[in-house]
Amino acid sequence: MIANGSVFMHTLIYVMNQSAVQQQESAYSYYYTDIDKAMNASKCFGSYGCFELSPPWISEHRPIALYPEDLSKIEPNYLYYSRVNPTEAVHIDLDDFDFVLSNNIDALLPTYTIAHGFLEGGGQTWVRLVRLPCEIEREFPD
Repeated sequence: MIANGSVFMHTLIYVMNQSAVQQQESAYSYYYTDIDKAMNASKCFGSYGCFELSPPWISEHRPIALYPEDLSKIEPNYLYYSRVNPTEAVHIDLDDFDFVLSNNIDALLPTYTIAHGFLEGGGQTWVRLVRLPCEIEREFPD
């Protein structure tokens, strides 16, 4: 089991930022960061890992790339809804390595991840609507 959400978050961000048309690396127009004015500079965010401003994060389709805000400003929250309790969220603590065991997560059942955009929050109506199919599946399993 992974001790933190770093791999999960990197994978999720990578998948969400893939362009439909990938260009050759020579086509990328790089954005020089304010931190040391160098390409491929990285910035680390504790358990979330380090981020580089390099392909695929920047391309001709996304010429300006900035690092994420400080965690103290973002204050990320991870909520877990289960089939047992689809309406009350359990807050996931990334430092609680026994979360899976203590919350009766069944690895054999499908797991869905919902990630809202940069300008939205988890309280948006569409986030609640996306949870609805999961609740229906709980009521009417195969």
